[in-house]
Amino acid sequence: MGKRRSKLLNKTFFQCDLTQYPLKRPVCHLPVWKAAPNGVEKLMRLGSYASWECVLIDAQKMQKAGCISAPALSKVYDYVQERTGVTIEADVIAKCDPTELAHFGGTLDLAAFQRQCEEATMLRQLRAVVIPYDKALEPYGVTLEAGPLLGLNIITALGYPDSTVDPEDLKAAPVAHRARMSKERGLELFYVVEGGGHNYGRKNQRAANIAKTPVVGNALLLQHSIEPSRSSRRYTHYPMEAYCDVFTRAKKKPPPPPPAAVGLSGEEYSALKAEMLVSSSSLEAQLSAAAQTPRQLGKMKPLPPLSGKSLARRSAQKQAEPPRQQAEPPQVQRQAAERVEVEAADF
Repeated sequence: MGKRRSKLLNKTFFQCDLTQYPLKRPVCHLPVWKAAPNGVEKLMRLGSYASWECVLIDAQKMQKAGCISAPALSKVYDYVQERTGVTIEADVIAKCDPTELAHFGGTLDLAAFQRQCEEATMLRQLRAVVIPYDKALEPYGVTLEAGPLLGLNIITALGYPDSTVDPEDLKAAPVAHRARMSKERGLELFYVVEGGGHNYGRKNQRAANIAKTPVVGNALLLQHSIEPSRSSRRYTHYPMEAYCDVFTRAKKKPPPPPPAAVGLSGEEYSALKAEMLVSSSSLEAQLSAAAQTPRQLGKMKPLPPLSGKSLARRSAQKQAEPPRQQAEPPQVQRQAAERVEVEAADF
């Protein structure tokens, strides 16, 4: 039906495609996958529905009418299971008949029809996690019977006798969203309020840190789906693995041991060093055996002193030598330039 507008009330509203009841906003849709040009299937959200049960009922009607195939119907069931956290079988959906609504000739209104669908698709057994107040004890998983007696079953799972605890003393504190938690899931922490002269144990610090509220005695964590269309919570399984993944800090692995030392010990290194010094000293002595000091290398043989006779003899020898003729540079020969007369007609 989609989005509509009432001229009489001057308001815009949505209409459920199955029950035809008006909705303030579309809370559920029919998933349809279309093939994109790149070959990847693209999810499209079609229609407006009052609940996920209405989506499955309408999808079954489309499959029987030949509008969608059986594999497409199976994908719709898987999609709804991811949203709700509950596996809903086709025979369970068959029990929810929209013809029982008043405007289809039945006797139920929309609220009664939704309660009927919620009771038919609820889980009969739930898995939860108990957090003991004693820090020496680790949290552990339990299985509860769902239904009208869920509160009493929670009190029993907490370790309290039914006769000593008033069911009204059982409180549920919402748990804020944490990392690694699905955005479509919520958690509630159940605990018994201390009062009436009863002492239910010491303070539960671990549960108080989770719920950000004082908690005395044991506590229990239950998971539920976040569905604005429901009149009551849809509780789902909360296994111990999910609790450890969210609330247990991963222990750091110890650093690997250092590798074994490869080399010499201190004593071996000292002995080897002394041996190397002795060998290097002997080699240096052999190489420098024939060497001379710089002072010895710098000594020169002095010339004999000059006398007058030697100077006169050198002068006579120099005068007896013929004079050296200075070589003249070659003459430069220049080329004679011829004068060429150019007539004016050549230009």
